[in-house]
Amino acid sequence: MVYALSAGTLQAVDAATGTWQWSFVGDTMLWYPPVIANGHLYVSSSDNVYAVDLASQTEAWTAAARGWIAVADGRLYLSGQDGVLRAYLLQ
Repeated sequence: MVYALSAGTLQAVDAATGTWQWSFVGDTMLWYPPVIANGHLYVSSSDNVYAVDLASQTEAWTAAARGWIAVADGRLYLSGQDGVLRAYLLQ
């Protein structure tokens, strides 16, 4: 599966065939590249960060934070434009 952002939404496309599979809209302002960990895809907009459950393709969690995303040591890190690094414990 290839995950890409297009016009503020996340698109899931079959890597072998190029066939569209599903999409996630969020707040329609998704901007920062997504990362995958623990069966979830994490993606951030200009206002929120989202966890999308890959099995159900539905929103599992959201928080009012934004920024570049990284995953390490069981945590989701967001490096915001405000100079603040936020960390969330992955479940």
